[in-house]
Amino acid sequence: MYIETEDDLRRKYEDTFVQYKKDLIVVSNFYYHHDKKVMYIVYTDQNGTETECVYDDGVVPLLFDTHFFNREIKGSNIPGTLYVRLAKKQYKRSLSIENSKLMCPIIDLYAASGRGCSLWRSNWNFMDVKSMLNPVYPNYFDAIKDLPKYQVLAISPKFAVCLSNLSQQRYLLCSSFGFIGECDLNVVTIKHEAALQEVLDYVAHATLPLRVELDA
Repeated sequence: MYIETEDDLRRKYEDTFVQYKKDLIVVSNFYYHHDKKVMYIVYTDQNGTETECVYDDGVVPLLFDTHFFNREIKGSNIPGTLYVRLAKKQYKRSLSIENSKLMCPIIDLYAASGRGCSLWRSNWNFMDVKSMLNPVYPNYFDAIKDLPKYQVLAISPKFAVCLSNLSQQRYLLCSSFGFIGECDLNVVTIKHEAALQEVLDYVAHATLPLRVELDA
């Protein structure tokens, strides 16, 4: 049976978020102690404390598909965030800034209109990873009612709703591919036909009394 070397483990887990003995940590290093003939893991915990201990094969990788979630950023009214898994550094077996990134649909909208957005950050921390591990999505109608307070809210792993630059009465609906339509408390208007079925599935699964129409 092949036994992973310290180089193998570094390649897979160095600088990644993982669960180790049920704790969320960031792996710093692995090294083999030749005198004791044991492997050690070096990691940083949520309090910023660096620890090293004998490695017992207890690393649980964190793997996510591209999805929306809501995060907490102090002083920010933009919780809705898109996690994107990148097609690079895929030898990293767990969540890493090298193989993933965080995005927000409204940031590009602001940039196109010449506005900045200092209340949102693309770097991430332990709290963000916890939010992905235990996502909370508001009901569609609650999210729409909360939009004057928040600028973007994720309503499911596939969709988020945003304040609109087109109308004061309606809101923008977006998927991981971008803005796909407009919505309000009664009607969802889909502007991209390819997104229609997924929206219909979401409305049906959530048993929402909404009319979904195509205007592509």
